[in-house]
Amino acid sequence: MTPANSAQRWRHGVFAAAVAVLLAICAVFGGSAWVQTTPWARVAGFALLVPVGLAVTLRWPRNITPRAQKWGLLLLALVARLTLLPHPPDSDVNRYLWEGRLIREGQSPYAHVASASEWEQRRDAYWQGMNQKDLRTIYPPVAEWTFAAIGALRYDATALKLLFIAFDLGVVALLLAMLAARGQPPGLAGLYAFNPVPLIGFAGEAHFDAMLLFFVLLTLWLRERRRPVWSWIAFGLTVQVKLVAILLLPLLLRRGGWRTAWAGGAAVLLPFLPYLADMPAWLAGVRHFGADLAFNGSIHALAWSAFGDRPTAAALCTALLAAWIVGVVLVQGDPWRATFWIFGGLVGLSPTVHYWYLSWALVFLPLFPSLAWLTLSGVMALYFLVLREVQAGRDWGLPSWAQNAIWLAFGAALLREAIIALPALWKKFRRREPAAPVRTFSVVIPTLNEAGNLGGCLRSVARMSPAPAEIIVADAGSVDGTREIAASTGAVIVLAAPGRGHQIATGASVAHGDVVLVLHADAIISPDTGRRILDAFNADPSALGGAVGQRFNADSPGLVVIEMLNDFRALFLGISFGDQGQFFRRAALASVGGFPGLPLMEDVEFSLRARAAGPTLYLGGGLIASDRRWRKERWLKRCLSVIAMTARYRWNRRNAARFTAALYKKYYSTAT
Repeated sequence: MTPANSAQRWRHGVFAAAVAVLLAICAVFGGSAWVQTTPWARVAGFALLVPVGLAVTLRWPRNITPRAQKWGLLLLALVARLTLLPHPPDSDVNRYLWEGRLIREGQSPYAHVASASEWEQRRDAYWQGMNQKDLRTIYPPVAEWTFAAIGALRYDATALKLLFIAFDLGVVALLLAMLAARGQPPGLAGLYAFNPVPLIGFAGEAHFDAMLLFFVLLTLWLRERRRPVWSWIAFGLTVQVKLVAILLLPLLLRRGGWRTAWAGGAAVLLPFLPYLADMPAWLAGVRHFGADLAFNGSIHALAWSAFGDRPTAAALCTALLAAWIVGVVLVQGDPWRATFWIFGGLVGLSPTVHYWYLSWALVFLPLFPSLAWLTLSGVMALYFLVLREVQAGRDWGLPSWAQNAIWLAFGAALLREAIIALPALWKKFRRREPAAPVRTFSVVIPTLNEAGNLGGCLRSVARMSPAPAEIIVADAGSVDGTREIAASTGAVIVLAAPGRGHQIATGASVAHGDVVLVLHADAIISPDTGRRILDAFNADPSALGGAVGQRFNADSPGLVVIEMLNDFRALFLGISFGDQGQFFRRAALASVGGFPGLPLMEDVEFSLRARAAGPTLYLGGGLIASDRRWRKERWLKRCLSVIAMTARYRWNRRNAARFTAALYKKYYSTAT
């Protein structure tokens, strides 16, 4: 669907500029020796990728088919990653390659530490470049066999990078499939695909966590498709790639998952059989890594400071993590969101947090947008100041101020999200009844003298598939033929007091659909929007409401900025405006006091109520809104006016009825 004004110059221009900047940063990051060896340059480049990647995501073209959107996103993700190929690999890659060589030569990489004299004859350039040669490897057999297989084809870092890029594109493909299943736009996959953590971490420095993420998502995908045996096998491979995946075991065992757990047990245990004699030493090495080493931790660093003892801090964090996992499994019914929370807890409680570890949680950002995790992926750019410490001849580590800045910024953003989410989680835990599936939807259109716009809106609604159960026009006393136009199309007409909130509440009170979609009379809706709303609700039973997302029917720099701000606010703050096509579960509306019957700011109040009841949904587009109000006054003046009114409403929310009545009287004539 294209706007009435087919010119897309500014929208296309902003998108093209964002893509160009994204690829330029990747090219400089990958090919400039100065950037690679200058700590603050690396910090700046990494941090800049966050807003640029976000801009690409928010401006992703929606006027092409979903199939074209998916393939275009995969292609751009591939190009960005290939642009980073020249970046020097991290020293960990030397261990991957050298231990893979041991496998090919019939040796057990678990038998000795790398510095052991038994392997003196096998020392090569990769051994020389390896870090911490006196520590045992912590990689499970399937990971080691993968390194060995790639080394057999080509014994260098580029071959491994290409493999990890392939797995990372597989991650993006699985995200695209999940977004489609949940009624979400394909472009949201860019929240992961164009984030600096996987870009630099996998394509640039060649960390193999992309394999872990692929098998984690595959495990969940197969479970959702009711393929339990294959899901357990994928889980076994996940653990065999990186041991941290074992934390998902309680989640997979719930609700009868134990019946086919034998397949996962076999996939986990069988690869260890050739190395049984070395397993005690390997497990001791794993324990040493988890309990005795520490770098850039958050809660662990606080516990270490409080107790003055690393093992005690590690034991405390282990206990907290175990309690967290049990709580998540009990409270969170969505396996995808539960996995996000489990890995998020792991990152927060780990003694060692390298920047690429964030990918364990960030991979779920397209499904569950979080400002806290987006913030963390940006401030984690300070990680690269470790290079400055090394260049100065100091121990490998971060300046304390940088570590504090990283976790304080994340903690503040996470606290805000927790304050919003915890009341809803508590109510859900006490109720314990899942929301009923939704199958039908009603459309409510509030009107007041909209004869010039209503016809186009109603025609677009008539093209929706599936068709709405009913179209309800809630009129506030029009005198220009609005009701006659509505009647001619078979719409149900109800009379309501003036003020959009009153009208919507009146319309919703007579609706029969499982879901109510609110449209402004000057909006044009795309045919598939109803199906996407139903899919989104059925995929996330904990959500009460959300918004479709809009584009204006005109193209200008100011409107493009407003569209991006609207997307950002709805995605990461959970607050949408009425012209973004708000919707809600009709049966659940009473639990939050009904639709707010306010003459103004009803959309903000509805968003706040829906957000307090659970996660909010945002479909990222499907609605064309009129720019008529933006034409009536200068862009900056109206922009500041909207911000000021929203802020004043939030401040005066306790007296919402009186405050909005005064606003309505001030901004709208009551002569009609």
